[in-house]
Amino acid sequence: KRLARLGDVAEVRDGTGLALTSTSHHCWLDIEPAAASHFLKQLADQRAAQKDIVERLAKRLSNKAYTSHAPGRIVKQTKEQLAEAEVRLKAIDQEQERYQHLV
Repeated sequence: KRLARLGDVAEVRDGTGLALTSTSHHCWLDIEPAAASHFLKQLADQRAAQKDIVERLAKRLSNKAYTSHAPGRIVKQTKEQLAEAEVRLKAIDQEQERYQHLV
């Protein structure tokens, strides 16, 4: 309790709140709606920025002049950056889904 700075730890039969997925135990964090709402706003900002990155990289790769004139290693690097950006965008979307029911 002290190490995690938790206000309380209690055993319950059924939990509500944010389910912890990285444990073999059935655990939930009781998160106040205001805190969840604040975090969702931060996620929305992150999602908008990440979506811009994905769109920018996709546009660059759809440009025939870029793909035909840029060195192959640069085009490959851009494709890798796009894949990583899409993974981050998907992770943000999943995080938003996890918190949506808490507000």
